[in-house]
Order: sequence, then C-alpha cells, then structure tokens
Amino acid sequence: MDKRTFLKSAVVSTTALLALGPIACAGNKEKKKALILGGRGFLGPTIVTKFLEAGYEVTLLNRGKTNPHLFTELPIIICDREKEDLSDLKKVASQIQAHQWDVVVDTWSKNPLAVKDFLAMFSSSIDHYHYTSSIVAYGGKWDKAITEETTLRELPDKEIKYDTELPYIYRKCFSERYIMSSGVNYTLHRSHGMRGFRIPDPIDEPYWPVKFYRGDRLFVPLDENHDTQTTDVESYTDFIVHTSNNKIYGAFNVADPTITFEHYVKTLTEVFGQPKELYHIPKDFLAKHDILPYRDLPRWRPNPYGFYHIDVTKAIQNGLKIRSLEKLFKDQVDGYRHRNPKDDFVFGHHGTISQQKTEEIIALWKKTL
Repeated sequence: MDKRTFLKSAVVSTTALLALGPIACAGNKEKKKALILGGRGFLGPTIVTKFLEAGYEVTLLNRGKTNPHLFTELPIIICDREKEDLSDLKKVASQIQAHQWDVVVDTWSKNPLAVKDFLAMFSSSIDHYHYTSSIVAYGGKWDKAITEETTLRELPDKEIKYDTELPYIYRKCFSERYIMSSGVNYTLHRSHGMRGFRIPDPIDEPYWPVKFYRGDRLFVPLDENHDTQTTDVESYTDFIVHTSNNKIYGAFNVADPTITFEHYVKTLTEVFGQPKELYHIPKDFLAKHDILPYRDLPRWRPNPYGFYHIDVTKAIQNGLKIRSLEKLFKDQVDGYRHRNPKDDFVFGHHGTISQQKTEEIIALWKKTL
C-alpha cells in the first residue's frame, strides 16, 4: 500500500469512528458497579436514582420487605444483616464477592455490629464505602460552629452484642469507629434534618411548607438570633455520587448553609404566597401559653448555635452543590400532595401543634394588640 492510499484509508476509518460517537471510539467501557445497602426506604430511593442517572450498574442489598415495589428491575441480594450468627451474610457471600464494587453506600442506623461485620467480611471487595452518618458523631457543648475538626463524641466502654439497646447517637458513633478501623476507603457524610420529597415516617409531614401551602391563619415564633439549617436530600445524594466519581475520601459535614428563620419564612411566602393572616408572636408570650421550642414547633431551638451551625465549607470546597430552598420547598409539598391527595393530614403531634391550638394562640395574642 502506497503512502497516498494509506492516508486515504486512515481518514475514512477515522471518519467512520467519529460518526459512531465517543462511546464507540472509547470501546465498550464496563459500567461502574454500585451496591446500595437498603435502597428502598427514606433516603435509599434517591441514592439509587442518582447512581443510575450517573451511569452506574446498581445492585440492592436488603431484606426485601420495605417498599418491595421499588426498583423491581434491578438485581437484589436478599439479606438480613442484623443476625448475630451472620447466617444471612454467609449465604450471600458468594454473590457479594463475585464483584469488585466501585461503590458501596450504607444508610444503616441500627445495631453498629451490622456495619462492622459487613466490612470484616467484604472490605476486600469494596473500592469506596460511603456511610450516611450524623452530626451526633460530634461531642462537646456545641457552643460554636461544628467543623470536621470538632472533637468526636466519647463512646461508652461496653461490649456490644446484636441485642444491645443503644441510643441513635451511639449507633452512628460506633458505626463510624468501626468504619475508620476497617481499612476500607471511606467517606462519612455527617448531616442532620434531611428533607425532600419523601418522609421517614407517616407522621413527619413537613409542617411549615404545608402550612404556608394551605394558606391558613398561622403564627411563627419571634425569637432573637433564630437561625435554622436543613439538609436537602437532593444536594446530599448528589454529593455522594460526586465523591464516588472523584474518589474523595474522609469525613464531611453535608447540609445547606445556616440561614435565619426570617429568611426561611420569607422564602416560604415567595413560593406559596402570603397566608391569610400571619402573626409573629414573641417567644415569651408563647412560653407563657405552653408553646415551647422544638417540642411544639419545628425549626425553633432556644440555643441553635452548634446544632443549626454545621460548617459545610469543606464539603463545598470538595464539590457540594447547594440547591435552592425554593426547589426544596416545592419538592416537600409535591411529596405531601402525593401522599395526601385530599390534603387532609392533621398536625398536632410529633413536634407540631394543631390548627385548633394555633387559632387559640392567635386569639389570645390579638387581645394584646
């Protein structure tokens, strides 16, 4: 073949490859594999969806009991991790060890031994392990902004078994320590107050977004230095995928930045409009009539510094993108309407007050005007 014929052939071949697009040019690159432990509860479906959208091959591992109608098209490993004899883990060991998982995401919040034993058996099959942790991992008085350098909570010196009853804070803390000592590449995502389309429990409908959406008469607490902070599930799960794609390890505080409650309320009115009547009632008046922070109204704490001042600078520097509060509010109300098409949910439990109690407080307040 002479030089001219060779060059002509090369041009034709290159043009044909380009016409097929970049995927063909790169060859059949194998998809990354993600194993999601859980995947069908509160946070799991969003995690699964995000990894699918990012092009991962996703497998679930759970008991097959929670929301079994979700992701039926995906492979699932049926396993109860919380068995002291590890019988279920042993049964599925060959299924797990048959792959080298690029990513494993664990949302476990029960007995921490389930985390420890899973990693003891399968850490060699995991390239990157993510754990959805909590700010309860931090100790101290929380009298200043909490960073990743804040001292971790001291753990009780006790033997843990699968039937050991532990408060939530220690379940998360022990899980973290087991992960840190396992030798696996890990990312800990410490957050609080997760909010989104879904809710963790049927009684956890979003009080403030729904009240403003309904437009009923209502009041908000008037308190000095009233700050608040939340975690948008969409932003949170996007960060899990981002740290997976970029192999970013370590511990991160993941939440929206701190805002004033005034800004929170203002944004609600911008999204849903001004309620029929909105009263800003001083905290002392509310206390006099037995309306107390957090017990009766969400997002109201007497000393929010620390709890609502989680410093997320490190996460932002490593790729955390904060979605607008407006989009979060719309997601929350869309989820509420999906679950309650008749808009008939009744508040008055689990840190909220009823509309009847709201009317009583407003009537008492109006007498002072």
